[in-house]
Amino acid sequence: MEYDLSLRFLENALTINTKYHGARSLKVALSHHLVARVYESKAEFRSALQHEKEGYTIYKNQMGEAHEKTKESSEYLKYLTQQAVALQRTMNEIYKNGSNASIMPLKFTAPSMASILEQLNIINGIIFIPLSQKDLENLKAEVQRRQQLQELGKGEEPAEGSPLELEDKIPVD
Repeated sequence: MEYDLSLRFLENALTINTKYHGARSLKVALSHHLVARVYESKAEFRSALQHEKEGYTIYKNQMGEAHEKTKESSEYLKYLTQQAVALQRTMNEIYKNGSNASIMPLKFTAPSMASILEQLNIINGIIFIPLSQKDLENLKAEVQRRQQLQELGKGEEPAEGSPLELEDKIPVD
């Protein structure tokens, strides 16, 4: 299954990050979080909680309780705990009432595209700066302006093969 392959890849990444960056690095904390996400998808909440707790501890020790990453990890721990409790209640209901038990479907949170991009950028060492629509329009206008200036500058250059005059080669102050 795809989860097993993902889990194998991410656990190897966790081992490598631990070896090369140290057990308490932020890269290791991120690796623990990503492994926890896969375990959550497999409904293996005990393993997910274990890995997220490791990540939370690293974030808390490295950046403090007030940092955004520490808070996000804390919220995710609460969410995982709620999911684990819901699963256990469902299992208890099944054991108690047999196959007639009403099974509530588990809720899995799919990460947002922004979250996925953020994780990939962190893993790959890329700084991702979100831009508003206005920023994008300004950037596009600036690029077009610079392209026009370049084209105008090229138009003033002598054509290839045409004879150059001395003035063309020596800058005049």
